[in-house]
Amino acid sequence: MELLRTAKPEASLMQQLGLHFLADCPLVAGDYVEAERRYLRALAYGRGAGLVGRCTDEVIGVAMSLAGQGDAARAVRLAAAAYAEQEAIGKGSDHWWSKMQEWFIGGARAQLSEDKLEQAERTGRETSFEAVLDELLGAPE
Repeated sequence: MELLRTAKPEASLMQQLGLHFLADCPLVAGDYVEAERRYLRALAYGRGAGLVGRCTDEVIGVAMSLAGQGDAARAVRLAAAAYAEQEAIGKGSDHWWSKMQEWFIGGARAQLSEDKLEQAERTGRETSFEAVLDELLGAPE
């Protein structure tokens, strides 16, 4: 972890991507608790490095991990917040990542009643992305 803190700025994105891909592995393998832990680590690094666009993907990773753990409402709420931030900054997604989201977030959406789904999505979209980061990581010092 010390290496990550002392990295040169040009290496920040590559290190963050490495942490992200290490989180994808347990997600795909079905170890959703470990995936959540690793996405949170990648999120903390991305936030510290100022990589807001990457942070949106890490929040989506956490949301997919929560969906895998059966926390559908929270998964949908967090994903909605990340999607709103991605729209605001003009960030897209690649095919594989989009398919993963269809599987996990789509599955979570299908588990909720219409009212609970609308509430989770509305709350997520109305919550500032910074507040979501604080929820997941705690407020920065």
